[in-house]
Amino acid sequence: MTNKPVSIIIPVYNIAPYLKHCLDSIILQTFKNLEIIIVNDCSTDGSADIIKKYSEKDNRLKIINFEKNMGLGNARNAGLKAACGKYVFFVDADDWIGENHIKILHDAIEKHGCDFIIGTHYTFDNTTKQIKLFKQKKAFYNLPVNSVSKKQEVLTLRMIWSVWNKIYDRNFLLKNDIYFKTNKMEDILFIYETVLKSAGFMFIKDATYYYRINRKDSIMYNKTDRIYNCIKAASEIKKFLKSQNLFETYKKSFYPYIALLFAAEFEVSSLSSGQLAKISLILKRVFFNGMKIPFYKTYDKFSYKIRLFCFYICLKYGINYAVIGRVLRKAYTFTAEFFTFWKGKSSDL
Repeated sequence: MTNKPVSIIIPVYNIAPYLKHCLDSIILQTFKNLEIIIVNDCSTDGSADIIKKYSEKDNRLKIINFEKNMGLGNARNAGLKAACGKYVFFVDADDWIGENHIKILHDAIEKHGCDFIIGTHYTFDNTTKQIKLFKQKKAFYNLPVNSVSKKQEVLTLRMIWSVWNKIYDRNFLLKNDIYFKTNKMEDILFIYETVLKSAGFMFIKDATYYYRINRKDSIMYNKTDRIYNCIKAASEIKKFLKSQNLFETYKKSFYPYIALLFAAEFEVSSLSSGQLAKISLILKRVFFNGMKIPFYKTYDKFSYKIRLFCFYICLKYGINYAVIGRVLRKAYTFTAEFFTFWKGKSSDL
């Protein structure tokens, strides 16, 4: 057993170009009392050599080497099983964290006694190198989420579904048998379980996680398979909710979330319009049969509302959303880039 209060779990698979940046950000944390668990999922690109060199310099590193490639979910499970800290924190090996990140999260979860704490994060565009702060509504910060109504609202939030911007009480996860049950879109069901089984959790503003996006060799960049993985993940969530007799309670948050998930996938998918038309029929039959919930009314943000309204109409009347969705996405992206450009120009005046 270790007396270290925080176990950091890092799954590694062929991520050598980014791995040193990630490990340096963890080793240089102002909070030093860490257990750093690295799960090498049979990397073949030199990642294993990098891990070995770092472990020789820092005895806080614990390395788990898989004999065959097992996937992200299994790698995280192995790290969770090996962890001995009071709290656990997951990091993706192509991301990095600010130097005070763990201290901020640790102090917050100790102070408030929550089952988990959700920190602030930035996105780093690997292509444009732009860094953007991601914000939730002000009303969510520094207040406990401990009621069904609040959980329903949280479960529709964008970017709630990642495991990496949160610190968890390890005993809470173990006691509730929460682990990664799939290897595709595995974060989603994990977060559903933590939210629903939690007695209370909280958002805080001050932590700094840097999430790398638009990395072309990332599994998230595979725009062919991803929509099928989303269907599987949504099915698993529905199955879980029904197994807990909670589907009727949470369906008003379930439908808006999966509708936004699928709409976004239709907009970026590399599948043909014909293939996406067939998928639309599957979605309508499996998830949206009856269409009794106007899920587009859930979101305040105009871009979400208009996209989901179009998605709703397309599903209801058997229209392929792919073409409409791609046009909407281009229009939204152009508008966002224009205002960013104009804001920059205005500041120069």
